[in-house]
Amino acid sequence: MDKSNQGHDARSYPRGIESGTPIAPDALSPRNRGVRGLMKRPAFQFYPGDWLNDAGLRLCSLPARGLWLEMMCFMHQATPYGHLLIAGRVPNPAELAKVLGERDISVTEWIEELERNEVFSRSTDGVIYSRRMVQDEKNRKQWAKRQRNHRNPNDNSQRDNGVTDGNSHANVTAESHLSSSSSSSSTSCTTSSPKGEVSSASPSPCPHEQIIELYHKHLPELPEVAKWTPTRRGYLQARWREDKRHQTLEWWERFFTFVHKSDYLCGRVKPQPGRRRFIANLAWIITQENFVKILEKNYHD
Repeated sequence: MDKSNQGHDARSYPRGIESGTPIAPDALSPRNRGVRGLMKRPAFQFYPGDWLNDAGLRLCSLPARGLWLEMMCFMHQATPYGHLLIAGRVPNPAELAKVLGERDISVTEWIEELERNEVFSRSTDGVIYSRRMVQDEKNRKQWAKRQRNHRNPNDNSQRDNGVTDGNSHANVTAESHLSSSSSSSSTSCTTSSPKGEVSSASPSPCPHEQIIELYHKHLPELPEVAKWTPTRRGYLQARWREDKRHQTLEWWERFFTFVHKSDYLCGRVKPQPGRRRFIANLAWIITQENFVKILEKNYHD
């Protein structure tokens, strides 16, 4: 469940940017400016106490925690802020591994570990984002808007752009095509969807329980679904809606039968020395990138 500001990464991520932080000379260049001309911060504060006391993060291995720190650095440089984008696009695990100089299988395992402990969230199209960073950026823009209105009380030119005092849901930015968290909603990842993810025509409702039953029936060797969180509901709903062919239980039955044929996904591949055996679960299977790779037979011999 995405706990927004009260979730794991809400405690582990540094709380904002100190106003007195010196600005590097090149921070004023166009390449270091963010959405709507807001200047990107050259650094962010880090609170060791928050990092060490985060329960979900402590359940992760040291390599997984190191990966999360690297991911936050990329998120700090990304637009929209707080989303895992490299060079303006979503990296798959193989690309992230290449950038970090790690093996694809290792990065995939660490990402799964972080996700299992709810360190981060995903938008409905599978983009990883930090709940705290997204909320911090939203608060920063609202603060900047209030400052402008305070300095220019008679200037109405910027009062109708979707940001109003006291309404944290009114800010419409370039992040609108991606889900983000808010302090009052734990289902944000299911209420916002990227362009192209959901068609204008209303498909039949996604039968979550029936699909989960099919997963358990055809993949008994994979981990049982113990909790169906709003984030996971968002993944499955997106996969159901994105293609008309996916909107039947018969299709999902064939899909899970196909997954069962993969030795890698079902944990039948002997791991390399010092590595844990990988085994997929339903939440991993239905994220967009993994889902597409399964359909492309990347995990089948």
